[in-house]
Amino acid sequence: MSEDDFNARPESFDEGWKREERRYDRGGITAGKVVNWLVLVLVLVAVGYLAYGAAAAFFPRWWAEQVGARVDGSRTQAIAYGFGVGSIFTFVPLLLFAQIRRGFFNWTWRLIVALIAIALALPNWLTVAVAVGTSAAAADGRVILSAEAPGFRNGSAAGAIAGLVLGLLVVGTSMRLGHQRKKVRELKGKVSELERRNGGEAEPVVEPERREPHKHEKVVDDAPAADEPADDASDERLVEPADRAKHSD
Repeated sequence: MSEDDFNARPESFDEGWKREERRYDRGGITAGKVVNWLVLVLVLVAVGYLAYGAAAAFFPRWWAEQVGARVDGSRTQAIAYGFGVGSIFTFVPLLLFAQIRRGFFNWTWRLIVALIAIALALPNWLTVAVAVGTSAAAADGRVILSAEAPGFRNGSAAGAIAGLVLGLLVVGTSMRLGHQRKKVRELKGKVSELERRNGGEAEPVVEPERREPHKHEKVVDDAPAADEPADDASDERLVEPADRAKHSD
């Protein structure tokens, strides 16, 4: 055997060492991964900022125009429409957002459900943007709502409060009922466990104690003799031996 063959490592050893090295690279955190995540976060922040700027410059005015076209300057209709929009688009998203507490959701689905709930409340977000926004579109939206839909913002605020209170009541009641059902299941499980443990143990049967009659006593038979009247037979049986001796004297 030559010196090269003697110093050569087995092929299986090299393959195993390479596989182990590859597993370590996949599980570890490298600088490239950190940079990729940072770039992704920065891109998302930039896109969100641009989307917010575009939305703030367009949607408040557009939303005010849509509301004004629906109520046509009527204060009563504006208040009623605002109350309906505020209550519905607060109550429904709140119920959906409360579902993230469900145990069968993982964190990915919880995030998706939360984003959907926030998106469903978009009409309320648009009303808030018109009411408190600082952009030119928000200022134009306030003017449009004041002229074409007076009372819409107040009705929307009242509806949002009502939807919030109703949603909290429903969610709180649901959580309380779920807690009670959980307790009932636990109690049923404990009862079943006790029945299973005591199922094979039979309770002992206690027989009544039997007393032997005294030698001077006569056994009393409840049934009368066939050839004797019932009253005379019962009187005769109840007479003690001492009484019999006294009568015979």
